[in-house]
Amino acid sequence: MAIINIEKLNYSYGKKEVLKELSLDIDENKLTGIIGPNGCGKSTLAKNIIKYINGKFESFKIMDIDIRKLNHKKIAQLISYIPQKSTIIPNISVFDYVLLGRFPLLKNSWDNYSEQDYEIVEKNINLLNIRELKDRNIETLSGGELQKALLARALAQEAKILLLDEPTSALDLNNAVEFMKILKNISIKKEISVIIIIHDLNLASLFCDNLIILKDGKFLKKGNPKEVINEENIKSIYNLDCKVCYNENDKPYIIPIT
Repeated sequence: MAIINIEKLNYSYGKKEVLKELSLDIDENKLTGIIGPNGCGKSTLAKNIIKYINGKFESFKIMDIDIRKLNHKKIAQLISYIPQKSTIIPNISVFDYVLLGRFPLLKNSWDNYSEQDYEIVEKNINLLNIRELKDRNIETLSGGELQKALLARALAQEAKILLLDEPTSALDLNNAVEFMKILKNISIKKEISVIIIIHDLNLASLFCDNLIILKDGKFLKKGNPKEVINEENIKSIYNLDCKVCYNENDKPYIIPIT
C-alpha cells in the first residue's frame, strides 16, 4: 500500500524545470531511500511533500488524503521532517528542543504542554540513548549527538511518516551506520514509513527496503537494492564505472573502478 502517491508533479525555480511529470508511489511502513545525482530534484520533492513549496500536479495524496486539503499544521501531524540544515535555537536544552516536536499537536499556540507531552519526550530521549544529553545546550552537541536530538524531536511528533534529507552527510562512517541502524529499527518497531534522501549508495543498499531513483527531475526506477543497484544503472545515473559485489546478506555494494 502506498502512503504517498504522486502523479505528474512539476516544479520550476523561475524558468528552471526541476521536477518534470514526476509520478511515484512510496510504500507504507518501509524504509525507502531516494537516490540520484546532485540537482536531480530530491530535496525539491521533499519540500513539495511537506508543502513548503507547491508544484503543479495531476494527483498528490498523503495517507490517501488530497494534499490540497491539508494545511501546514495537519501536514506536521502526518509527517516529521528533518531538513539538510536544521535551525538550531540558541541557548536551549536538548530536552526543550525535543519538546518542540509536540508543538504541532497543541490545540493552539498558547496551549500548555501536558504531562503526556513530557512523557513522550522522555520516551524518545531514552529510545535514542541521549538521556545524558537532555540538560545540555543543543549548541554544544557533536554532529552525531545533534542528529539523534533532531530525530528524537521528529519522533516526538508521533507522525506516521518520517522524512529525512541527507541526515548522514555530515557524519563519520561509524555514526552514519549507527544512525541508519536506528532508522531501520524505528521503521520496524514503530511501524513508521521512513523516507530518506541519501547519497551514500552502500549505506542505502545495506539498510533500505526500497530505493527510488530520480534523474533530471524524473522518476526512473523503484525496487529493492538488488533490483536497483547494478553496474548498468550506476553508469546510467552517475556516469560512474564500478563493480557491484554482494555481501553475506546478498546486499549489493559498489566498488568504483579508478
